Amino acid sequence: MDGILIIVFAVATFANITIVYFKLRHNQIQNAIVDLSVLIALTYVFGGSTAGLAIATLTSAMFSIYLFFDPPEINLPSRKNKKNWRHSRNL
Repeated sequence: MDGILIIVFAVATFANITIVYFKLRHNQIQNAIVDLSVLIALTYVFGGSTAGLAIATLTSAMFSIYLFFDPPEINLPSRKNKKNWRHSRNL
């Protein structure tokens, strides 16, 4: 059973790294940040056991594939359009 988990970890980790690398190379920075955030959060939540870590890694790989085909649209405020961007936020 341990050999199979190692193979699953290796394949899922390779898929995650490859997809994030592809996103960064094709200037999908926001998509890559969301992808890495999900990977870190799932690893933190399920990292208590080997089986939990396997679930987190596989889930993150599937989520990476989903985001690859349907990237999120995140609209951040542009500093070019607003003169006093820092002072216009409601604190």
